[in-house]
Amino acid sequence: MRKLFLNLYVFIFLIASDYTLFAQPSDQDGTGDGDGGVEDGGDPVAPINGKIIVLAIVAISFAYYYFSKRREEKQLTSN
Repeated sequence: MRKLFLNLYVFIFLIASDYTLFAQPSDQDGTGDGDGGVEDGGDPVAPINGKIIVLAIVAISFAYYYFSKRREEKQLTSN
């Protein structure tokens, strides 16, 4: 049980830290009025959305489905 909580804590930490590790400020002085480009007049950077959370939820549900089905097949073949 303790190992499960430790793995869950590490997983949540890695998912949550993704936003702060790769986020870029929009300008040098931190006022937020820049265009977000790399250089003056550049294209704006891609936004960091909550879509990664949806992808993580889908991945976890797929892994649960896959392993539960595999366990079920293993029980059927062992009988």
